[in-house]
Amino acid sequence: MNERTFKLPGIQELSKEQENGLRLPGKGQHLIIGGPGTGKSILALMRCRHYCTHDIDYIFLVYNHLLNQACKQLFGEDLRSHTWMRWFHSIFAKMTNASVPKMPPQSNGFRMIDWNQVQVIIAGCEPGKDLPSLIIM
Repeated sequence: MNERTFKLPGIQELSKEQENGLRLPGKGQHLIIGGPGTGKSILALMRCRHYCTHDIDYIFLVYNHLLNQACKQLFGEDLRSHTWMRWFHSIFAKMTNASVPKMPPQSNGFRMIDWNQVQVIIAGCEPGKDLPSLIIM
């Protein structure tokens, strides 16, 4: 049985638009938009590769565990990634020495984050240390 292998493309395989995305400054906020299959995820992972090889602190945030595993297959286990929810709980605890506030349980027992209370708590915090670069997919 043939096994599928996936890998990130080389820089010579990128479109001009993708090359322009890779040339964005390391600092600052950048929004990459495009339809499905246009290479946004590939750009994000290539930026992670650059950060990793140049020992720049970063965290690659993804929506869920499945997407995280798929990205690790492309990138390798060296990808410094978390689901955004895991990262949020961790950074909130570091900033506040408290757990993320939750709403009362719903009928199924699930407790949603109390975002109003989160804003109040964060507003009362002193500015913290520099955070690593975030690459959000």
